[in-house]
Amino acid sequence: MHKLGVVNVRGSGRNLRTDPIGQPVYINMPSADKVKVSNVKFRDVQRNIDVPIQLLDSDNDPYKGTNYALPTNEAFILPLTDALKSCESGSNKGGNCGLYGNSEYKVSFDILVNDKTLEQQSFTFTTGKVNY
Repeated sequence: MHKLGVVNVRGSGRNLRTDPIGQPVYINMPSADKVKVSNVKFRDVQRNIDVPIQLLDSDNDPYKGTNYALPTNEAFILPLTDALKSCESGSNKGGNCGLYGNSEYKVSFDILVNDKTLEQQSFTFTTGKVNY
């Protein structure tokens, strides 16, 4: 996660304290020299909605050309939760607190490995109770 920064996602203009995102999905394929992720779908199963994403890979890495550059066999899927009213309590109730707590999400994507083999991947995960 150090490549994304603790507070700011470099190059996005996003301050995570005031403009959070959902938990990123980290893709790492050690056996490959290069991967290219496409056709990403990030679905909130419970609410039957698609969550917009931003893909971060070696092609659009703001740290490209530095010691912190994302390797060509890694990528991040960042769920952009701006439209979600996911804060369930506290002073920000009804605002954006990232992904909803206690909710199931399905992520699917295609991954082109070494410019040769296209694989389809999908998985589901469930968020836990959110503490604000």
